[in-house]
Amino acid sequence: ALASGQTRQALVSVINAAESFATLGDLDAAMQWSGVALDLARGTGWPASIGFCLVQMGDVLRLLARYDESRAHLHEAMTLMATQTGSRNYEQAWSNLAQLALDEGDSLGALTSFQQLEAHVAVRGAPDLLIKVWCGQANALRHLDRLAEARERAQAALALAREQGHAEGQMQALCILAQVHRRQTLPPPDGISAPSASLHYLHKASVVAATMEGYQLSPDFLDQLASAHADCGDFRAAFEHAKLAAEARNQTRSLAAQKRALALQIRQEVDQARAETQHHQQLSATLRETAATLETLGTIGRAITASRETK
Repeated sequence: ALASGQTRQALVSVINAAESFATLGDLDAAMQWSGVALDLARGTGWPASIGFCLVQMGDVLRLLARYDESRAHLHEAMTLMATQTGSRNYEQAWSNLAQLALDEGDSLGALTSFQQLEAHVAVRGAPDLLIKVWCGQANALRHLDRLAEARERAQAALALAREQGHAEGQMQALCILAQVHRRQTLPPPDGISAPSASLHYLHKASVVAATMEGYQLSPDFLDQLASAHADCGDFRAAFEHAKLAAEARNQTRSLAAQKRALALQIRQEVDQARAETQHHQQLSATLRETAATLETLGTIGRAITASRETK
């Protein structure tokens, strides 16, 4: 796309790559591709595109627990998109800021933001954003010890995610239900004992994860599985999952250098493609100037010829 001057198509492709890596849990690659997208967007000067790339970068930074940087990117995005308050991108930035507040421990503030956002999203009929909003509400309610309400929101999110075939939303809702039931203060699902209710939902989440080709179970999810097995007295399984979590963390660190090298290679290829595009543009401009000069000379020649014929 860059080689043929299709900047908007190139930007869409890079954004989709970054979002796909984030969905698969590969945050290092998501960060690298988000950086490429943001650099490309800033080069265009298009506020809407820059804003969306900032939203995406901000969310990846949040997932990496780089909260101050995440907030800066999200606030810049909302400033750029101030004239697009009813747009999906603006609502996405709003949702990510609410999730950031939740991650930083401001559960009440996050709940209020998610509740305000729900009214906007419901009017527009955006089911994927509604799933995200309900999961955010459920998590905030869980942290506020309003467990019955948290379960109701998570179940609503799970039902909508299943209806929409939204695997990532199902994973999020099931993990929240597992955390809610780990407290063992609510009645467990029918046929499930209280200690194993959390494990029940985590196994369902694992089944959903298996349907997503290339999906990487996060160390946090594997730690949650280990804790659930320990709660049920299955300490061997708990130990095995704890080892898997440690291996996942080590693998992430060992791949980081390779991914940075790949990111450098991609950046070099993008720079080369941009240089080739500029060269072609300059060549085209030179050819146009040459054609204009020849046309002028032709006009002069015809005038001279006409003058001679008149004499």
